[in-house]
Order: sequence, then structure tokens, then C-alpha cells
Amino acid sequence: MSVLEKISIEEFDGKNYQVKLVEPYDKALITHYLHNYRNGVSKHYKKDAVKVLDNFVEYKQVEEQINIVAEDALQQLLFEVENVPFPTPENYSLLIYKFAS
Repeated sequence: MSVLEKISIEEFDGKNYQVKLVEPYDKALITHYLHNYRNGVSKHYKKDAVKVLDNFVEYKQVEEQINIVAEDALQQLLFEVENVPFPTPENYSLLIYKFAS
């Protein structure tokens, strides 16, 4: 993939983009989808996340004249969230903490 234009998950907080949003939780939705992309949980977010991503790509193309397609944007965002210091655990388990009273 040869991508000249870069995007970041932080751009979902941008003021100009926020004006274009329909749902106030778009960033949370897309990040939940991305963090769970490689496990079965992502299916719960996929339909809405794809809409958010398409909206974001359209915004970048029109408003910022950035030439990027949705698949490239998805790959860039996946790379960003998969390389965080505290990634989504592969195996979830319930942790119970007992506090001394």
C-alpha cells in the first residue's frame, strides 16, 4: 500500500469534522470497531462503523482535498490502534479486586 495522505483517529475530534457528524459518538463507535477488528466483537459495530468511516473519508476528500479511499483509511486507523501501549486483550477475563475495609 503506497499511501501519501495520512489520517489519524485524533482527527475525529477536529472542530470542522465535528460539524459534519450526525451522531455524537462516532469516534467511540469507530474505535470500538477498530480495537475489536480481529475478533468476533467487531460484528456488533461493523455496519455503523463503516458508515462513520465512509463519512470521514468523504469529508477528507471534499473539505481537505485529501485523496484517500476507505480501505486505505481503515488500514491506517487499524495500524494506529493496534500499536497503542495498552492494546485490547486477546482473552477477556473478569478481574475481581477485593479492597480491604
